[in-house]
Amino acid sequence: MKKGILIMGPLDTTGDHHGIDYNFENCVVLDDRHHVAYVNKFGELWVLRASKGAGRETLYLDESNAVQIAEDVDEESGLAIAQEVYVKLSKMTAWQFLTKVLITSDQEIALELNKLP
Repeated sequence: MKKGILIMGPLDTTGDHHGIDYNFENCVVLDDRHHVAYVNKFGELWVLRASKGAGRETLYLDESNAVQIAEDVDEESGLAIAQEVYVKLSKMTAWQFLTKVLITSDQEIALELNKLP
């Protein structure tokens, strides 16, 4: 898995459409389809789709296809969690995940998939 830097922005930081700022986040590219995982400054672990521009190596984020998979994590452990989840889930079907992980777990699981606003 490749490591990268997300440059998110420009962001309106003043509310009057004149303040422009950028956020920089470390990330990992999880697969050859360019799914990217990162932990934001609030400790939320996000996985989102990115795409390549024609003839470019740069990946462009598609924030409409993002899902939060954890919260209250630091960057290092969050990116490790994302890699582990990817490796485990990529080896099983949705049915296997439902029957072997969710149903059989002795832990209470609250599954809520939040989209980016």
